[in-house]
Amino acid sequence: MLKYALPKPRMVAGRGADEHVTSAFDRRKPVAMDSHAITAVENNTSSQGQDELWLDQDPGSIAEQPTVVFGDDSLFDYLGNFNSVSDMLDGSDNQDWLDFMNLAAGHFPIPSADPRTHLDNYSFHFLDNFTRRTGLINSFDCGTFEQRVQVVACSAETAALGFDSGSSLIDPALLETLDLEDPHVIQSRRIIPEIKELITVKPRNSVIELEWSVALEQACLNFFSPTNLRKFLALFWHIWHPNCNYIHRPTFDVASAKSMLVASMVVMGASFSPDKSDNEQAKMWFNSVEEMVFTDIDFCDHINNQNVLSPNPVKNIPKIQALQAAFIVCTYQGWEGTETSRRRTRRSRYSTVTSTVRDLGIIYARHRDYSNVLCDDFDWKDFAAREQLIRTILWIYLLDHAFVIFNNLPPRMVIREMSMHMAFPEAAFQAETSEECAQELQIWHLRSTLIRNITFREVVESFCRDTFSDDMRRCFADLGPLNLFAVVSGKAAKGLEVDFVLRRVLAFHALIFQHQNSFGGYDQLQSVRNALENWKSAWETYSDEFSFSPPHVMVDRNNIATGDLWRRIAATTTALVAPALDGRFELQEVHLNPIQPDEAVVEIHASGVCHTDLSCASGKLPCAPNAVLGHEAYCYSFNDYNFGGKRPDGSTAMSLMRNGKKEPIYSTFFGQSSFAARTIVHRSSLVKVPQETPLDLFAPLGCGIQTGVGAVFNTLDVKPGSSLAVFGVGSVGLAAVMAGKARKAGKIIAIDLQPERLQLAKELGATDGVLGPDQEHIIKSIKDICPPLGVDYAVDCTGVPSIVETMVAALGMRGRAATVGAPGGESYAKINIMNHLFYGKEYVGCTEGDSNPKALIPYLIEMHSQGLLPLEKLVSCYDVKDYEKAIADMKSGKTIKPVLKWTA
Repeated sequence: MLKYALPKPRMVAGRGADEHVTSAFDRRKPVAMDSHAITAVENNTSSQGQDELWLDQDPGSIAEQPTVVFGDDSLFDYLGNFNSVSDMLDGSDNQDWLDFMNLAAGHFPIPSADPRTHLDNYSFHFLDNFTRRTGLINSFDCGTFEQRVQVVACSAETAALGFDSGSSLIDPALLETLDLEDPHVIQSRRIIPEIKELITVKPRNSVIELEWSVALEQACLNFFSPTNLRKFLALFWHIWHPNCNYIHRPTFDVASAKSMLVASMVVMGASFSPDKSDNEQAKMWFNSVEEMVFTDIDFCDHINNQNVLSPNPVKNIPKIQALQAAFIVCTYQGWEGTETSRRRTRRSRYSTVTSTVRDLGIIYARHRDYSNVLCDDFDWKDFAAREQLIRTILWIYLLDHAFVIFNNLPPRMVIREMSMHMAFPEAAFQAETSEECAQELQIWHLRSTLIRNITFREVVESFCRDTFSDDMRRCFADLGPLNLFAVVSGKAAKGLEVDFVLRRVLAFHALIFQHQNSFGGYDQLQSVRNALENWKSAWETYSDEFSFSPPHVMVDRNNIATGDLWRRIAATTTALVAPALDGRFELQEVHLNPIQPDEAVVEIHASGVCHTDLSCASGKLPCAPNAVLGHEAYCYSFNDYNFGGKRPDGSTAMSLMRNGKKEPIYSTFFGQSSFAARTIVHRSSLVKVPQETPLDLFAPLGCGIQTGVGAVFNTLDVKPGSSLAVFGVGSVGLAAVMAGKARKAGKIIAIDLQPERLQLAKELGATDGVLGPDQEHIIKSIKDICPPLGVDYAVDCTGVPSIVETMVAALGMRGRAATVGAPGGESYAKINIMNHLFYGKEYVGCTEGDSNPKALIPYLIEMHSQGLLPLEKLVSCYDVKDYEKAIADMKSGKTIKPVLKWTA
C-alpha cells in the first residue's frame, strides 16, 4: 500500500465538522463534520475538487510532474518496505511483467493533471476499508447480525438430525446409523476421513500444525457433522454468496460436489456464524481445508498438454469446483488467516490457481448462442457449467488485482488473455428451473443485441476507445455490476459496491498495469483516460436505471425474506430514517446515489445524537418525511443547504426503494446526513484528524463540542480574568464551560434545571452554579456573583426565548451574549431597549461556534490530549440498534451526549 512520511491521521465529518470520525487511506483521515459523528472516509471521493480535501501540498507544487523510468527499483520506494521490487516478483511466472519491469530504455512523463483531478495521482483513500479493517464481516456486506441469526434458525428448522453438534459430543459410530441418503451425511462421511488422513499423514512441507488425537477427532466430528454442514452451508449461501456469486446455487448438489469444495464452503460459512465459538473453530480448520484443496488431484496433475482437457465445461466440472474451492481458501486466508497464511496465499497458492485457470483454457469460458434455442433443447447444466467458469475466472482476475493494489504484486493475469464471454445477468444465473433460465436468456439476448457474445477483452478495448454514444453507454451499463466491476479491475470493500469504491483511482492503478501488457506504448495512455470516463458514465447509468430491478437485482432489500438473502446484490447502506416527522426513527436500507465532484463517500463509525436532529424528526425544524438526518456541514445558504434535504442542484444523495422504483429522499442534511452506515459528504464537512483519534469519543466534536467551544473562543472571545455565564449545561454548555476554563475566565457560572448537571459543570471548570428556572432568581444570583451589574460574557445553549431574555438581562457593562441553541420556528425574545442602550450590551447569534472546523477540530483534539477537554465525562455509547434507548436517555437527562456506534 502507499506509505507517506507523516503519521496517519483520520477525519471528522460534521456541520462544518460535527460528530463523525472518518478513516482514509491517506496518512490523514477526513472527518465529516457534524451529525455528531466522527466518520471514516471510505474509498472514494469524486475526482474534481478533491485536492482541497486531501492534499497537503500546494496545488502549484504538483505542476511539475516527475519522470518515471520503468526498471528503476528506487522509483518504487513510495510503496514502502513491505515488498521490494524483487520481492514483488518472487514466485511470479509472468514473463510479461518481468519484461515490463526492465523497460528502462523509455521514459514515461506523467502528464500534468487538471488541478481538479490531480488527486488521482496522490493516494487511494477508498482502500482504507481493507487496510484498516480486518475480518470478512467487517470488510464485506455480510448482512446484519439479526439476519445471520435468522439464517441459522431457518437451518435448524429444516434439520433432520436430532442431535445438537454445538452442545454435545458425537459418537463416531453415530455417523454409521444416520440417513445415508441425506447429502449432508454423505459429505460429512467423506470430509472427516480426508481431514484425518491429511493430519495423520502430512505431506511434505505441510501447512497443517494440528496433531491428530482423540480430542481433535471429536472436534472434527462436531465441526463437520451433518447438522453443522447444513448450518454453515446456509450461512455461506445467504451471507457470503452475494459478495462473490460464482457458484450456481440452483444446480449445486451437496452430495455430488467435490468434498473439498463443500469443506471450503463450510469453513467460510462458519466464519459468519453469530456464534463466536463457530468462528474460532473455523479458523482451527483453515489450514487443513487449504491443504485438502491444494493437494487435490485437480491441482496436482500438472497437465502439460491442454488438449487433454475437454473444451466442454460440463466435463470439467471437477476442475471448475477445484478452482472455486481454491478461491474460497484464498479469500478466507486473506481476510481471516494469519500473516503467514496470507503471505503463502499471495506467493504460492494463487500462482497455482492462475495456472489451473490456464490449464482449463480461458478461451473455453464461453457460452453457446442461446438466441434461437428452444426451451426443450436448452441444456441447463451446460449453461450452468459455462457461466460458473466465466464467473470464477472473473473473480480470480479480480483477486489478482486485489493483490496488485494491496500487496504491490504484479498482475499474473492480463487483459489480452481474457478471451472469455462476460457473465450473464442475475435473472438467468439465479433462475430456479431450466425453463425459467431459458426464458431469461431469450429476454436478455433481445435486450443485448449490440453486445451479444462479446468477450471481456473486447469490452475493455471498447472502453478504451472514443467516448461512448448514448446507445453504447446504455448497452455497457446493462452488463451489470459484476462485469462493470471486472472492467475496472479491482476489489471492493462491500461485495459489488463499485459505485463508490472504484471510481477513478483504482482503475488507474490496475488498468495501467494491464495496459502495458495488453496494448503497449506509452503514447496510448489516452486510452486509459477514455476508459475511465466511459466506465464512469456507464456505471452512473447502471446505478440510475438498472441497479434496482431485474435482470440485475432480483430482490427488494427493504423487504427480503431470509430464504432470499442469497439473491441480493451487496450495494446499499443502513440508515436511520425519520419516516413521518412524528419523532420516530426506523433503521432501513437506503441507496446511495452517484457522488458529485465536491463530495466523498464516508463510512460512519460513530454518530452523536443532537437536539437539532430530534427537532427535525419531530417537525419542529424544517424537514420532510423519510429524512436521513445527522448533521451539519456549514455553507453560506444555511437554511437551503442544511435543511433543504437536497443538493444545490436539486438532486438527492440517497434514495429508497418503493414498489420497485427508486424514490429520492430527504438527505444531504447539513451536507452529510450522517445517521447512516455510509453516506455522501460535502467536502466542506471533511476535516483531517490524527490516525489515533478515538472514533466514539470524538464523534461530538463535529457539532456540539465545536459549537460550545467555538462560541467562547470565537463569537464571544472570552478574556482571561473575565466572567462567563453558561445557560444550559448539556453537551454544548459543558463544552462552553471547559472552553471558559481554558481561556482562564475568573468566574464561570453554570445555569441549569438539573443539580447533577451543575455538579458536573463544577467538575469541568465552573466556579458557581445557579439552579433555574426562576428568572429573577437567576439574574439576582448572577449579579451577586459578579457585582454590581452582571457578567461580561454569556452564552445560551437552550434556544428558549425566556432564557435568552434572562441572559441579556444578566449582562454587565459592555457585556456580550450569544445564542447557539435553535428554538425552532419563529421565536421572539423581549429586550429592555433602554437597559441595552445605557450599558452597551451586545446580543449576537452563533452557528457552529463561528469556527473553521479544519482548524478548530484538530485543536480540540489537542485540548483533549492535554486534559482540557475530558469528553469521557459527557459521552455514552450505544449500538445503533439501541437508538431508541439513546434518544430516550438523552431526553430524560440520563445521558448528556449519546453516541450511536455503526461499527463494532
